[in-house]
Amino acid sequence: MADHTYGNVGDLKEALTACEDRFSTVFGSSPSAIAISTLETGHIYAVNDAWLKSFGYQRDEVIGRTSLDLGIWPSDADRERFVDAFRTRGNLRNHEVRMLNKGGKDRTFLISADEIEYDRDLRLMVVLNDITERKAMEEALRRSHDDLERIVEERTRELQKQVSATEKARAEALQSEQHFQQVNRMLHSVLDTIPVRVFWKDTDLNFAGCNRLFAQDAGFDGPRDVVGRNDTHMPWKAHAVQYRADEQTVLSTDTSLVGYEEQQTTSSGETVWRNTSKIPLRGADGNIIGILGMYEDITDRKAQERELEQAKEAAERANLAKSQFLSSMSHELRTPLNAILGFSQLLEYDPANPLNAAQLDHVEQIKKGGKHLLELINEILELARIESGRMEVQIEDVNVTNVFEDVVTMIQPMADKRAITFHAPGLRCQCSPIRVDAFRYKQILLNLLSNAVKYNNENGEITLSCEERDGWLRVKVSDTGPGISDEQMKELFQPFNRLGAEETAIEGTGIGLTITKQLVEYMGGEIGVSSHVGRGTDFWIDFPAVAKPQCDAPKPAQEEPKKFLDGKVEDAGYLGKVMYVEDNPANMLLMKTVFKRFSKLRLVTATNALDGLATADAEQPDMIMLDINLPGMNGIELLGELHKRGFQGTPVIAISANAMAADVQAGIDAGFDAYLTKPLDISLLMKELERAFGSAGLGA
Repeated sequence: MADHTYGNVGDLKEALTACEDRFSTVFGSSPSAIAISTLETGHIYAVNDAWLKSFGYQRDEVIGRTSLDLGIWPSDADRERFVDAFRTRGNLRNHEVRMLNKGGKDRTFLISADEIEYDRDLRLMVVLNDITERKAMEEALRRSHDDLERIVEERTRELQKQVSATEKARAEALQSEQHFQQVNRMLHSVLDTIPVRVFWKDTDLNFAGCNRLFAQDAGFDGPRDVVGRNDTHMPWKAHAVQYRADEQTVLSTDTSLVGYEEQQTTSSGETVWRNTSKIPLRGADGNIIGILGMYEDITDRKAQERELEQAKEAAERANLAKSQFLSSMSHELRTPLNAILGFSQLLEYDPANPLNAAQLDHVEQIKKGGKHLLELINEILELARIESGRMEVQIEDVNVTNVFEDVVTMIQPMADKRAITFHAPGLRCQCSPIRVDAFRYKQILLNLLSNAVKYNNENGEITLSCEERDGWLRVKVSDTGPGISDEQMKELFQPFNRLGAEETAIEGTGIGLTITKQLVEYMGGEIGVSSHVGRGTDFWIDFPAVAKPQCDAPKPAQEEPKKFLDGKVEDAGYLGKVMYVEDNPANMLLMKTVFKRFSKLRLVTATNALDGLATADAEQPDMIMLDINLPGMNGIELLGELHKRGFQGTPVIAISANAMAADVQAGIDAGFDAYLTKPLDISLLMKELERAFGSAGLGA
């Protein structure tokens, strides 16, 4: 009899030990961070792996220390408020707090707390869920509610049968029962505290248990009401076939489905989104006994994603409308400028009817005003492209000394006109290359240097220098001008603010520095300025240096733009025929006036695409010039029709007021041999004519 009694007690101890192991497994594998501590002092008795992962500590760094020792509370007052809230309510559910991990990083948690019995004393169990990143639960709860209930009942009955065996057996049984009840309560508390829905099914895919939140989603009062049912009895029965197929795949293939998104219908008839995981549930022998599933409600996140996508689409539509407006505005402004600047060029270089000095001065003023207006248009469009994020750049390794050579050559004549001494020690720079768009970088330096000349004093000085330090290359532009006051410095980079220079004879648009700053930042650089009134101003730009210098390939010699009809050429006979299709009378008159000076070329014209096709068929031109914005069929469509009619080998150039980068690229992609923008630079037209008919002379 005694042997039988002790044998049963041994079995009970073994079962209780297994139960303790299960609790340890649940406690340790929970995806929620759990800690057991004292309420008054905060001494930590136990933490699970999720807690250690959330806060970045090793277990031996935590056990026995207080939360204040570890510094996980931002301040002592934060913990005091938490303790006061717990004392007032007796427990906490989803109380939002801020805490710090080992690295001092600020994290936000939903904290739930209960008082439990642990090692025969009342302790504080704290469950934390990191809502900073909403990590999906990956650790599965492996034990079911009903299994634990059945084990509790069976072990309790066995304890009652053995209670009278011996005092020792009675004491051991009582202690084991109390411990088991503690494990059971803690498991219930964990299941009902974690903010995810947990369920488990048998191999027939009937529900064997769930937590409180899952039962609520299913429209039941508690988990017991769910047991024995399947998905066809649930509000989401419309999805039951798909759910069953997923779960049969898990059972048959012994694989897990983790973190996939699906829809679900709630008890109220509402369709929600959930992030679901389903894994095989195994018994003590390792065999599959069912399915363990869990999901998180992500309806709000999906709604936010839809709103974000809609907002993105609206922004893209707005950007497209803005680009279309800018393109239209550019075209409408450039068209009249084409006549202004084109005819002024003709007046300036007219050997047959030369102007006197006063008239030339007047023409120069017309050209000056037209170029200033064109500059303003270009800079406004440039600023708009940058602000809309549509600026295209080609980032490459750039040797700044090559750029310095170009800008010094371009700025030196400006400086000479004002007797300004130009120092350029940067030309001797042996610094590393930088990764930028070479064209845009040159644009930045030209703007800073031209400002240094324009706003300098007569007989002043400017300096272009560079310095490499701490992995950055700094280029500085210094002048000896009047300087910028502290008040003016606050408004320095504001568009259209010339800081009072608009009241002087100095020309400018007031947006050059705005564009410069945005270009620098767009390419990942930094810009700064320092100034002393009466002494001058220093502008500097910084870009990360490339680790190893690279030698740039020799730059091809640049052809100097040819002046329009700056001298007589010998007539060597007829060269060919050029067709021009243009609907604007002023632009047509300008082109006819230009071609009157080319005795070796004959110009034929048309005012729309259909007439252009007929003229091309009749005249068989050797070169074709097309406007883009033609009535009816546009210039790009007309180009396609010309190619169909056998003009693939005939040079065709676009001459258009559509001057946006995207417009030019669209023209080149369509097959134009060149794309000239209005206002037309007649010297560029000359180059295209010489390329088509040779450089021996076009006749004058």
